[in-house]
Amino acid sequence: MDYATEIREAFQKKYVKVFLKDSDDIELVKSTLEQIKSIHKVNITESQSSQNDSLTLTVYPKKMCTAESVEKDIKKCLSGMDLGKSNLDEVEKTKVLGKLDSCPEAKRLFNQALEKCSRGGHERNALDDMRLSLELFLKQKLGNSQSLENQIKNIGKYQKEKGRSAEFTNMFKSLLDYYSKYQNEHVKHNDNVNQGEMDFVIKLTSDFIDCF
Repeated sequence: MDYATEIREAFQKKYVKVFLKDSDDIELVKSTLEQIKSIHKVNITESQSSQNDSLTLTVYPKKMCTAESVEKDIKKCLSGMDLGKSNLDEVEKTKVLGKLDSCPEAKRLFNQALEKCSRGGHERNALDDMRLSLELFLKQKLGNSQSLENQIKNIGKYQKEKGRSAEFTNMFKSLLDYYSKYQNEHVKHNDNVNQGEMDFVIKLTSDFIDCF
């Protein structure tokens, strides 16, 4: 997204100004920045810049954080925001949602994850929703209550019954195994997600569902 930042100081305390090209997004950006651990408070204020007369954000660091470190956190966060972007094209999205009609809660979570992706700033939550959506769908499809990582054997049997080749079945099982490990390592028990990986994992979730 198009933005600029500037460190300012008042009463010997530094803070960060965020200038947005489109102030229509300001409420969303404000709520996103408020989730950053180094930030104490975010206010919407009138711009004092002669080059930007729209609304801006005034961001105050927490006591133990510097304005410089907060500015870096802001740039990292906003650089990953692509408002209105969809990780799946409409044809693929419609096809997957049709497969999820049989499991309304899985469908709700999948839609919710895509919405979080389009807003930006909620990567971990979005991928966790994707994982749970897939897990619920598989439970319903395979008729059991197994966790995602424990479905691999059952899925192999299901794919063979559907006439899939041994090579395809083994590839599917391996991908699902790595998918589960990735979620556990970078999402479920951590918060270490980058945009490129996120796009791939979302498309992979879609492909898994489409294969049933």
